[in-house]
Amino acid sequence: MDNSNKIIEEYISKLFEVQRARENQPLTEQELKEIALDAGMTEEDWQAAQEVYQDHIERAEGFLKYKNWSDAIKEYKQALRIKPNDTQALASIAYAYKMRWQDQSKAEDRDHALVFARQCLQASPQNSQALIIVSELSKEQVSATSPQASNATKRTMLVVVAAGIILLIAAIMFLQVASPDVDQENYSENEVYHPNLSQEPTVNTSENLPKGLQVAPSGATNLTIEELSSEFKKLFGNRTSHHATCNFQNTGNTAIRRLKIEVTWFNNQGIRIIQRDFNVVPENGEPIKAGQTKEYLIKQSFPQGKTQENFRYYLIKIRKIQ
Repeated sequence: MDNSNKIIEEYISKLFEVQRARENQPLTEQELKEIALDAGMTEEDWQAAQEVYQDHIERAEGFLKYKNWSDAIKEYKQALRIKPNDTQALASIAYAYKMRWQDQSKAEDRDHALVFARQCLQASPQNSQALIIVSELSKEQVSATSPQASNATKRTMLVVVAAGIILLIAAIMFLQVASPDVDQENYSENEVYHPNLSQEPTVNTSENLPKGLQVAPSGATNLTIEELSSEFKKLFGNRTSHHATCNFQNTGNTAIRRLKIEVTWFNNQGIRIIQRDFNVVPENGEPIKAGQTKEYLIKQSFPQGKTQENFRYYLIKIRKIQ
């Protein structure tokens, strides 16, 4: 048995031990982190897991926006592997199940919506979205007094609680067992970026590809981006994380109150490795005043098996600037 498996077993043991002692009361994020570190995780491993969590949340929110309930549910499940008691993900997956039930009239979707909403209320008793879902669906549950329906709901709740604990293990180990389709969404063998947009080369080789930071042309004339440092870190579970610190300088006459960028990492053939959005200046965040700079850390873990040797350059595109 290798060291990774030993750490996994140690983490499982400690997690179940704490859960039993707490009588299945929700664990806080700090408690989950302490269990992970005590089981052999590193601080960097834990931080990378949070990055993966945020990726799943952002994809799930996009699917919700376009009423793609099934894919939203899949992404929220992946997020809950990392943070099983996260109220945002619990309330949102309950909502997705409720909407799919309204579309497809499958009783199990209604039951799952109730289970996740009630689990959310355990961690956050005043969560308005979860309260609405429970109130609405409880009225709709015409068979609620049926012993068979009641037993089915109890079984579902037990399965969800147990699965939430077990699934956390895979995610906290940087999704060693995460579904392959997640990485496939981020890594497409057919997606090639040609840096020379006016004359695309017929074959991309390392000789005609750029290196390091690249900034895509945009209409923003009041912003310059400069790389201060770039490093790769080895993570648990055969994963690599890229950390790049960049300076965002406001060269205009007015403050930048909103700045969202898209960062894409490419390999030695110009094929995308992974892509992610970053809010350099989030809504209601600290603006970048005229003439000032903001130092911002861009960090992203690569899909499993993708290392520094696969990396060639990363491209920053401005998605929103105000």
